[in-house]
Amino acid sequence: MKSHVQKIISLLVLGAVGFIPALSVFADDSTLPDSPIKKWQDVVDLLTKAAYWMYQAFFIIAVIYFLWGAFTFLQAGGDTTKVAEGKKRILYGVIAVVVALLSTGAAQLIKSTITTAVGGN
Repeated sequence: MKSHVQKIISLLVLGAVGFIPALSVFADDSTLPDSPIKKWQDVVDLLTKAAYWMYQAFFIIAVIYFLWGAFTFLQAGGDTTKVAEGKKRILYGVIAVVVALLSTGAAQLIKSTITTAVGGN
């Protein structure tokens, strides 16, 4: 389990680090005259929408995985390997739901930090 969590965290960090330089494209309005992104608040709004949709998808997948684990556990019929597999899926599903719920708080924190840093509302 530890390696899975480490992989997920490293992918999130790499994604964030790779995304930050891309934001510099939006720093100069003259480079993108036809872009719907004209100011920093537009970037924040876009990131908020993307985070919302990613949260929804992640949350749905986490709940489905949890239910799959519960179904496996209930259908095990005393088979210890299936019981262990079901328990593991339930645990991972619960962890994923918690991560999904915490991600909304992290998204709000990032949004407020970016908005404050660029002098927004």
